[in-house]
Amino acid sequence: MLEQLRFIEYNKGKTYGSRVEFIDNNTKIKIKIHKLHPTNNLKPYQIEIILEELKKWEELNKEPYKKYEGSFNVRIEPELHRRATLFAESFNISLNQFVAKAICDEIEACESKRGK
Repeated sequence: MLEQLRFIEYNKGKTYGSRVEFIDNNTKIKIKIHKLHPTNNLKPYQIEIILEELKKWEELNKEPYKKYEGSFNVRIEPELHRRATLFAESFNISLNQFVAKAICDEIEACESKRGK
């Protein structure tokens, strides 16, 4: 079941005896459950553990199955595009660097207003 959700068995570090850890390499979500024995069938309590872990990520407003590439298209007015490009050039940085910093600054400002 976990493999169908893009999790792989993660064998680094201590696994605490009868426990096995699975990880989604895209989101780094880790789920620890008891090893499946003697059959490969998940028991109801193991399914509960998996659902609880996925629910935690949902509550944190994270999307565990979406992979972020680090690039996206933004549609803005041509004049704003020109101004942003000239502004970035005046600081000897790329437009990408300027936009990334602007996004970061805005997120930080919004979070501080919310008290995060």
